[in-house]
Amino acid sequence: MKNRVTWLVVSCLMTLSLVLASCAPAAPPQEEEKPAPPSEEKPAPPEEKAETVKLSLKKLDGTVVEKLVEKPKYGGLFIQGTPKEPLNFDEAFGSPEISGSTLLTNEELLGGDWTRGPSGTGEVSWLHFLFPSPDVQTGCLATGWELADPGTLIFNIRKGVHFQNKPPTNGRELTADDVVFSLKRLWENPRSYHYSGLPWKDHFESITAPDKWTVVIKSPPGKMGRVFETCGDLVRIVPRDAVEAYGDLKDWRNALGTGPFILKDYIPGNSMEFTRNANYWRNDPLFPENQLPYLDGVR
Repeated sequence: MKNRVTWLVVSCLMTLSLVLASCAPAAPPQEEEKPAPPSEEKPAPPEEKAETVKLSLKKLDGTVVEKLVEKPKYGGLFIQGTPKEPLNFDEAFGSPEISGSTLLTNEELLGGDWTRGPSGTGEVSWLHFLFPSPDVQTGCLATGWELADPGTLIFNIRKGVHFQNKPPTNGRELTADDVVFSLKRLWENPRSYHYSGLPWKDHFESITAPDKWTVVIKSPPGKMGRVFETCGDLVRIVPRDAVEAYGDLKDWRNALGTGPFILKDYIPGNSMEFTRNANYWRNDPLFPENQLPYLDGVR
C-alpha cells in the first residue's frame, strides 16, 4: 500500500512538470546570420612616381657632370634621436657643438657649397673634421670674402636676410653691425670656446663695420688662416638687440636667428621641436625656383 502511494505522488509531480513546461513561453527564433556585405574600401591609388630632372653641373676642374636628380617635394617632419642633452642654447657660454638649437636657428658667414656635395657633383662628402676647404665653400650670411692683404679680411654681408619674426627683432633685416657684435661677443666672454681657443691678443687687431654691408677683420702676420676659418665657419650670428634685451640667449625661449627653423618647444630630457621659418631667405641651389626649407618641421 505504501509503495502505491509513493508511486502516485511521483506520477503527479511528473504530470505537473509536463504541464508547466507546456505553458512556458516559446524560445525566440534564432535569426539567421546574414552574410557580411561586400567591402566598400577603395583600392589603394597607385604610387606616384618621383619626378626626376636632368642637371648639368660644372666641377671645379671645369668638366661637366650630367645626372638625374629627384625633384624635391615640400612637407614632412624629420625626426632624429640623439643621446646628448643640450647643455645650453648660447654659444657664448661653451663650445658651439653643445649648443642645443643653433644649428637650425642660427647661421654662419660661410658654408659648404651644396652643389659640390653628394646631391651635386659629388666632389666632397662633407665628412670633414671641422672646416671644409675654401674652394668648396660658398657664402651664407656673407655673399663672399676678400683677402685685401695678408692681414686684412673683408666679408660682404648679404642683403635681404631677415631675422625670424620673434620679439624683439620682429623680422628686421640683418646688418654688418649684428655680425661685428656676434664676433666680438664670443671673444670677449671668458666662458666661450673662442676666448681660450683663439685668444684675441694673439689673433686679432680689430673687427669693424665701415658700412651697413661690410665687415673688416685685421690680424697680426701669420694668423689670418685660423681667423678666416673660425670667423667664417664657427660663429653663428645672433641679433644684437635680442642679447641686449635678454642679457644672453641661454633660455631656449629666446633662441633667435636667421636660420631655416624656429625653436617652438623644448622638454628637457625629452625633445626639441622646430617649425619651418616661412620667411627664410635661401633657395635651393640645384632648383633655384624653390625656397628652402622643404620640411614642415624637425623634432
